[in-house]
Amino acid sequence: MKRSLLPLLLVSLSFLFSSCVNESSFGTPSSFESTESSEKASSLASDSDSSESQSYPSYSSEKESDIVEVSGPITLNKNDVIDFNSSSFQKGPYGFSFKKAKKNPNGFISLEKGGWFSNLTPFSKDISSIEVSFSTACDYASLVSKTSSFKITSPMNGAYELSNETPFSFQTKGNYFSLYSPIGEYDIKSIQLQFSDVLTPKEKSKNIEIYTINDTHGAADTIVDSSSKKYQSGIKKLSAYLVSEERKRPEEVVALCSGDMWQGGIQSNRSRGKSMIDWMNVAGFESMAIGNHEFDWKPETIEENSSFADFPFLGINIRDANGNRPSWAKPSTIVSRGGVRIGVVGAIGDVASSISVSSLSGYSFHWSETPKMVEEEANRLRYQEGCDIVVLSLHGSSSSNAANCDLWDGVDGVLEGHTHSSYFFIDKKGVPHVQTYANGSNIRSLKFAYDENANKYKYVSNANVENAYLSSLEGEPMASKVYDHYEESVSSLKKEVLYHTEEVISKSELASFSSKCLYEYYEDKYEGTRKFVGAAINSGAARQELNGDITYADLINALPFENENVFVHIPFNYFQAMQKNSYYSTYSSDVSDISFSQEVEIVMVSYVSDKASEQSKYHFSCDDRDGTYYLFDIVADAFREGKYAS
Repeated sequence: MKRSLLPLLLVSLSFLFSSCVNESSFGTPSSFESTESSEKASSLASDSDSSESQSYPSYSSEKESDIVEVSGPITLNKNDVIDFNSSSFQKGPYGFSFKKAKKNPNGFISLEKGGWFSNLTPFSKDISSIEVSFSTACDYASLVSKTSSFKITSPMNGAYELSNETPFSFQTKGNYFSLYSPIGEYDIKSIQLQFSDVLTPKEKSKNIEIYTINDTHGAADTIVDSSSKKYQSGIKKLSAYLVSEERKRPEEVVALCSGDMWQGGIQSNRSRGKSMIDWMNVAGFESMAIGNHEFDWKPETIEENSSFADFPFLGINIRDANGNRPSWAKPSTIVSRGGVRIGVVGAIGDVASSISVSSLSGYSFHWSETPKMVEEEANRLRYQEGCDIVVLSLHGSSSSNAANCDLWDGVDGVLEGHTHSSYFFIDKKGVPHVQTYANGSNIRSLKFAYDENANKYKYVSNANVENAYLSSLEGEPMASKVYDHYEESVSSLKKEVLYHTEEVISKSELASFSSKCLYEYYEDKYEGTRKFVGAAINSGAARQELNGDITYADLINALPFENENVFVHIPFNYFQAMQKNSYYSTYSSDVSDISFSQEVEIVMVSYVSDKASEQSKYHFSCDDRDGTYYLFDIVADAFREGKYAS
């Protein structure tokens, strides 16, 4: 396909322009600010015939405010009058900005969860230390601070947690600072800034490393058990690595994730994903591509959780029945590191078949159109928004054969998910791809470096941080605080032993037992007023094997899905055909008196009963359904009663 030379000419002019301006012009729109303009631009891009026909204006960076002279410490307290109808205020020559902040009746300012405070006007000297007097009524919370030579748009990246009324000496140099509350709320009584005698020269970063993780499935606990083949680093260990790297290289490191982050672990399941969102807030993640299991608790939960996240959820190809993208699925986001702009496009893969139809709630993913959507948005980010690097965060796998992968134009790397396979490959177009294992078992990264000759950032290397190393780290304190907070509500469930076995219960055995339990539960519940002859679940519903002391939490991990139980009418011969299909795990009662073509009633989980293809294939129809008692609770009762042994 013949490609227009206009975008290449424009980006070359953009680089030429940026190299001629003063270094202080590397300003970036704050990632805390509204993405409405980005949404509008994306909508315009999507309406055009082709990315090749678009005329993108070259990017011109917004000039930062002039440096303001400082001669001594700066103190902010209740004597400073702030108009909270605005997002900024002036104290003499110094300008400050804030978000999610409100009036503190006994002090200077109050920060809500996700609230931040920073200086708009850069100081003439490096900030050497900060002392904050604060209080919080929350049972758990963190208040962090950082400095940078560039306007701060990612306040968690490279930040350190503060102690009350204790001066903190900054580890990095810079004339910008931020105060940020990733979890909890704080009443700030006063802020005092001390300065050094110098101003560190501003230098645009030459290296950018993007760390990625996918399919964590709420795996908060650290598990290293070779006998049961369970390996997961846990959020405290994952944070230990990510936060350390962010602090060592705050102007070079970015943390992203590619979906399926919530469903699976007992802390996350019981909090509907909020525990994982709190962890991601303190770990400094910049975005999350929506995965299929984010739909398990229906779109209403995704929308609700988006208000708790201090980062955007991405899904450029998610559309409702009217063709509109929901407000909680942004097409992209822009991350700034050391004057480098990194564009992140987010998409969900061809995974609609992995979502219960009722949970999908009318949304579709337009997979055949997705490569074009991604290319157009990537071009917009690069040529209109001035991004130096553009990556795709995709909850899906591009190809099982790297040599044949040619889906993605316009991006510099693809961060994948969904298949739970850890890999790296470079596709036929020279684009690097990575994916990690599930359950937080490892972290991968792509590194980009500025090429002077080519005048652009190029992929140079990748890294795989293995579970063995991650598990050896000490737990990171802020993540530990999140873990302990949510653990309190589930600790009794994790201690309850439902059953003990010396033999391993395989996933297939657990699935068979579960289908039997499902049948018996409803057969007993209706006591003959309704005649069920069997039950069917998808064999993949059982995600882990079990052995030893089986706790309620273990069972949640093994059977994490909260599908409704559906009463299905099916011709008996088709139920027999279903029993021969390995996709299903089924159980049937005594059916010796049932004729070949007689219609019977069975119980089926909604994940499979809602599929039109299965309804057509096996000629069944759905009656009423029960969402009051899930499969894992039914199986838990059976384990408690010793039914597995019998």
